[in-house]
Amino acid sequence: MVLLPTVAWSSTNASSCTLDGKVVATSGSLTIPSLTTNTTFNITARGAGGSANSSAIVNVNPQKFAVEAVSDTNGVISPSGKIEVVSGSSLSFTMTPKFGFA
Repeated sequence: MVLLPTVAWSSTNASSCTLDGKVVATSGSLTIPSLTTNTTFNITARGAGGSANSSAIVNVNPQKFAVEAVSDTNGVISPSGKIEVVSGSSLSFTMTPKFGFA
């Protein structure tokens, strides 16, 4: 199950609001379909008394997996040991048999 981040805001006595420079309702929410990096959202509310600014930071933590590469005594694998891989990326291995096992 993928959880999508939602940025929500509400204001009191505001006549207008902008989210990252785009006009939005004075109260609402926005579901973000795909973030790959940490992102800061800035909102400004304006009214008769002036303006107020706020921000929200969404931290993206990619899913990581541990791969353990091990060979027996009849060859070597490189890289070897535990290697951390981020979901969606690739990892290549080189396997070299000892003489006589090719």
